[in-house]
Amino acid sequence: FSITDGSKNAGTRHFTVQNTTGNVGIGTTSPSSLLELSGSTAEVLINTTTSDGKLTFADAGTDKWTLGRDNSDNHFKIAEGGALETNTRVTILDGGNFGIATDAPGEKLEVVGNIRANVSNAGGFMITGNAASGLVRSNATGVALRTNTTDRLIINSDGDVGIGTGIEPAEKLTVEGNIS
Repeated sequence: FSITDGSKNAGTRHFTVQNTTGNVGIGTTSPSSLLELSGSTAEVLINTTTSDGKLTFADAGTDKWTLGRDNSDNHFKIAEGGALETNTRVTILDGGNFGIATDAPGEKLEVVGNIRANVSNAGGFMITGNAASGLVRSNATGVALRTNTTDRLIINSDGDVGIGTGIEPAEKLTVEGNIS
């Protein structure tokens, strides 16, 4: 079955339902999946004025994940289950603020809960604008504050603190340089 822009047997096919598979194609005559969109502007528009514009993923009839615009607050959300208003896991506000486990992120990134990160250099994390400065946990030995690629303050896994040493402290407090 197909719909064309010409006569019965001629013209461009715009909509096709394959007899053997039931696959639906828009812009293609041989859809390879349940729904296939094809064309130079293959986009989907969900336009609603009074309810959530959403896409829901289900497994055996049970809603698992939903993403879309929540009509109650006009935010883009990803929620576990079928309703955007409940079990929200990710929220993006109009201004670009991105929230994980919060409906109202107050910063560019706001996370409610713990964050775990690993980096390739022996595991760890960096909170930094660049590799030269910031809060760095370069491995399992502790935490460091870094400026100009040098660790300025180090707290190791035993709680020993090093200031200006650039290396792991060997005592409870190790300071290199003058103290005033």
